Amino acid sequence: RANRELGADFDLAQFAHSPIDQSLEDRNHFNRQDLRRVLVVIVLAILSGALAFGTRIPSMAAGKPNPKFVQLWAGVIALILVLSILAMVDWISIRFYARRRRMELLEEGVGLIEQQRRAKQTSRSHSAEQNGHHDQPLP
Repeated sequence: RANRELGADFDLAQFAHSPIDQSLEDRNHFNRQDLRRVLVVIVLAILSGALAFGTRIPSMAAGKPNPKFVQLWAGVIALILVLSILAMVDWISIRFYARRRRMELLEEGVGLIEQQRRAKQTSRSHSAEQNGHHDQPLP
């Protein structure tokens, strides 16, 4: 198995998001999250190369600031800003997802409680009719 050859003792498929039981909103959320995280990996790879290369460029050339040095380190700062923005967007997205899921679970719970309440009322009214009582069922 390829994963074991690379030293990984887990199956990557277990981390894949299962589309079977997910709504379209959930799939979109996880697809965008996966895209953001792939972008983070790419930015980190570029950043690591820029840092490795940037430490070898002299800051001064002919008594003046080296434009390549300045450009490279401006790029490093820009990449760090991009990473910060991606992290913030991911954090906000997770908060929206969690809020939506909580509301869905709350609505499902309220629906189940209502269903049980109606079943009890129906059960009480049927037992009252069988016993000869035709009173209103208790709430």
